[in-house]
Amino acid sequence: MRLFIIFLFLSFAIPAKAQLGFCGGSKGDPIFQFDFSNSGASFQQYTTYNLVAQSPQDGSYTVSSNLDIQSDSWHNYFPQTTVSNGNAMIVNASYEAGLFFEIDIPNLCENTTYEFSAFLMNVYDRASNICENGGIPINVRFEIWDETNTELINSGDTGNIPSTTSPQWDLYGLTFQTEPGQEKVILKIYNNGEGGCGNDLAIDDIVFRSCGDLTIIESPDTETTAIGLCEENSPGNYTLTATPDNSVYQDHFYQWQSRLEGEEFADIPGATNRLYSASNITKTTYYRVKVAEDPVNLSNVYCSSASEEFSILFIESPTAPVSAGDVDWCDNLGAATLSVRATGEQQIAWYDAETGGNRIAEGTSFQSEREGTYYAEAFYEDYDCEVSQRTAVRLTINESPVVADEMLQICPEGTLILEAKLPNLAYNWSTGETTAQIVIDAPGIYSVEVITPESCSSTKTFEVRLVDDAQIAEVTSD
Repeated sequence: MRLFIIFLFLSFAIPAKAQLGFCGGSKGDPIFQFDFSNSGASFQQYTTYNLVAQSPQDGSYTVSSNLDIQSDSWHNYFPQTTVSNGNAMIVNASYEAGLFFEIDIPNLCENTTYEFSAFLMNVYDRASNICENGGIPINVRFEIWDETNTELINSGDTGNIPSTTSPQWDLYGLTFQTEPGQEKVILKIYNNGEGGCGNDLAIDDIVFRSCGDLTIIESPDTETTAIGLCEENSPGNYTLTATPDNSVYQDHFYQWQSRLEGEEFADIPGATNRLYSASNITKTTYYRVKVAEDPVNLSNVYCSSASEEFSILFIESPTAPVSAGDVDWCDNLGAATLSVRATGEQQIAWYDAETGGNRIAEGTSFQSEREGTYYAEAFYEDYDCEVSQRTAVRLTINESPVVADEMLQICPEGTLILEAKLPNLAYNWSTGETTAQIVIDAPGIYSVEVITPESCSSTKTFEVRLVDDAQIAEVTSD
């Protein structure tokens, strides 16, 4: 039994690429993708097989999302690696090898290289042990013909694809080039496998997309794909060069494009050479270049390839940091934290002087135990642009009250005076009182928070223990 299944186009290929050949450069958006989401009856034109409602026999097919229609020897599910994951064309090929699927691919571009790709899977479950030696491997042939069906443009065989113990997709591809005036081709898919136990397969995601050189944009002003243009150096002028890898195209025609932030790419009139001079830059501007083998194809995104973006980033002069405020601190609280706010991607450096001085910290905040004035400066870490004016932040260190804990005793039925012993300050006793001294009549743990006018405080603790009454142990008379 032979099985053939074709799903909707897949944008992201998770399984490893297999044999035949793939586009070695950049790929365009899909210009054709096959989708079986509608009724299976609409696909009769692509096959001479008979449509059935359930498990197909030799020479028939059905449309379903369920692979588990013949569960004794097949895998019972498809890996969830396709976009469609829905209806599929399930075909049980005739016992003899031969053509089983044919479709016209329209709306192609002349003088353009294309990549055809499809996923294949051997659906026989090797773990079922129904077929000897893992069953007969599947083998498929792809052919691309001209629209007259008289000239074979390209073809390729997958070779034997053995069965597995778990379902697994493999991606196969084939490249070809259209000729002048050629805008349509014919795809034919053949079964090369022998009849017998095994040779059951699935096909997923028939996709055609343009294939072009991998083109990069280079500039002598950077080793990356971005240039930082500092405001003090604007307007900027840069020479950009399109460098294709020559992996696909024999001839190269160019069209430069640009866009500003939030806009779409648009052609730059007259910018059709390999080199482009970007001049009078006063805003962040992005560039790319379209490349095609024929100039007529530059106006169609499906007929040309495009480089990655090259960015000229306009870097506005950094603004002075905004202080979170001067800090009054107490000497018994450890290090104080000074903070400022930065703008956007600007970084902050701290100095000990208004100009020059020593760089003592980085970040929007830093800690210090030393009183004084510190200065925050904004800068761009990745660009050698001017820095901002410095923002001053004052740190004042205030003395906290110096206290010592005490241990006292109280007699039964007696009273005791507890005294903070630091005059002219504010007091918060654990009893709720706020005077410099209090009177107690019971043992226990008492505390008083002593607070200075600068709001610095220390806490003094009193441990009061009970003293037993004196007792006459013995009276002796002589």
